[in-house]
Amino acid sequence: AEYMGELIGNLFERMSDQQKEEMREKLDSEMIKRHRSMRDLARKSFILQNDDRNLVDSDMQKLLEQARIDQEQRRKYEEAQIWEWNFWRYLIKQNKEIFSINFLEVNSLLISYPLLTIKTRIQSKHRAEDVAHFLKNKVDQQSTYQGISLQMFGTLLGNTVNVSLYRYFSYLMDEKKMFNSKFQTNLAAFLIADTITMPIKFLFESRRTLAQMSVPRITINNWLRAYGSGFIPSLVRDLIFRGLYMGCFELSLHHNRYYNELFTKSLPDEFRNKESAEKITFTTKLNALVISTLIAVTLTTPFDTIAVKLMTQQLPKYSGIIDCVKKVIREEGILKLGFGGYWARSSYHLINGLLVLHLYAPLRNITEEAFSD
Repeated sequence: AEYMGELIGNLFERMSDQQKEEMREKLDSEMIKRHRSMRDLARKSFILQNDDRNLVDSDMQKLLEQARIDQEQRRKYEEAQIWEWNFWRYLIKQNKEIFSINFLEVNSLLISYPLLTIKTRIQSKHRAEDVAHFLKNKVDQQSTYQGISLQMFGTLLGNTVNVSLYRYFSYLMDEKKMFNSKFQTNLAAFLIADTITMPIKFLFESRRTLAQMSVPRITINNWLRAYGSGFIPSLVRDLIFRGLYMGCFELSLHHNRYYNELFTKSLPDEFRNKESAEKITFTTKLNALVISTLIAVTLTTPFDTIAVKLMTQQLPKYSGIIDCVKKVIREEGILKLGFGGYWARSSYHLINGLLVLHLYAPLRNITEEAFSD
């Protein structure tokens, strides 16, 4: 006990306040889970009651050893120069989520980017007029990979800033206990991060949209015009998409739990759904991905269509968002507004979502192992 106390004291002295708090939360969480598990098992066998303390001590030793290793790696990182391997190894390991999501999304663009180009061209093409110079620039004869480098740079920078902001705001919200559930905290943190990241990310998206339409000479004025006209509908599109996607995904995975909490809380036990711990399989996650993606794409496509129309117009046809909505419905029909390029846009998001769902966790674990001592 004295040795353990001395070891804990030495480790805590070398830790920052944030690391101390994370260590305490981790130890408390592990001990609560272990005690809860042992209490359940003890009801079946009184012999296990004597093993509780030994198992908790063993887990604490493992946690303390991991804390010591992390502290040593951090020391090496702080002492290393930017050109040394220890610096980059620790940096990548600590930001494995950013590295993994960027690697997957950038590589998925090699497969799905043509769908994004097709979506943009379908939405921008006017039924009767050459507003976006679709015919003049012979857009249908151009490569569907035009502008892919802009999309890759935008993805790398956008994800890096977005995930960093998400981690920061979710930590603050957890500290202040602003929400009752982890899902609410995650959703709020992502919405704030999306809003702050959008001005940066949209610089690449607006220029990429012009490149997809084969605009022969993209001047600063054209770029800024596209940026200014398409920013608001694109921001609304992304925020609604994030909320719908995360909300539908959460409900699809945990619908039984939410049903019990909402509708059977006041009922006697015999009328409740007594399903034990939820078993979430890959098939369940895949179904949730498809459902949430299709719902989010369906309800945000009108905003995406308006954004593309405003950004790609080469003739002064649409004076603003409301004017664009009225003219698209009157001249091209409400289906063009609500479902223009729908199949290409939904396929693009489904492909990216499937790759992330299937490969993100394994890649994150591989990254952590590869860049450890």
